[in-house]
Amino acid sequence: MKPIINTSIPTIIFTVIFSIVTSVIAHSDEYSTHNHGKAELTIAIEQNEIAVNFRIPAESLLGFEHSAKTKRDIAKVSTMKNYLSQPKNIIRFDGGDCKSIDTMVDRGNVLNKSLKEPVSLHIEILINYQFSCRNTEEIISASVMLIDNYSLIKNIHVLWVTSNKQGSSILRSSDTEINFQ
Repeated sequence: MKPIINTSIPTIIFTVIFSIVTSVIAHSDEYSTHNHGKAELTIAIEQNEIAVNFRIPAESLLGFEHSAKTKRDIAKVSTMKNYLSQPKNIIRFDGGDCKSIDTMVDRGNVLNKSLKEPVSLHIEILINYQFSCRNTEEIISASVMLIDNYSLIKNIHVLWVTSNKQGSSILRSSDTEINFQ
């Protein structure tokens, strides 16, 4: 994430609220368990900015959770990263005229060839997107295409917060839309 310079008070408040929500998620028993087939998504919408964060077990995206050592596994990681680095492949907002301004895909230790792997190793992929929108008040919903493209993901637990509302839902292949209204 890029450093924030000349930050306005609403942006600071947004950052603090999002940090609190993310911290609660990280320390909640319901969310801290590493479960294959289950992803976590947090969305914070404030003023004209949106922060989107996914946390997904590597196994649910790659089909394995060990360090990629073979050419085939390394190619899978590269393909995954390229695909996830394009937010339009993963999430689309209905309304608000939003454009992606920053993307980060953290592959964890999946490419660490020197990693001595204990039996209980769990690698997670973290994905962060930032969007700038003309008017976030016009955003009605978001469609998440992650399940459509990664069949090992069975559901995505979503927590979202806006300047005046918050909610949660569980997305499945039959229902991949988040309603912010």
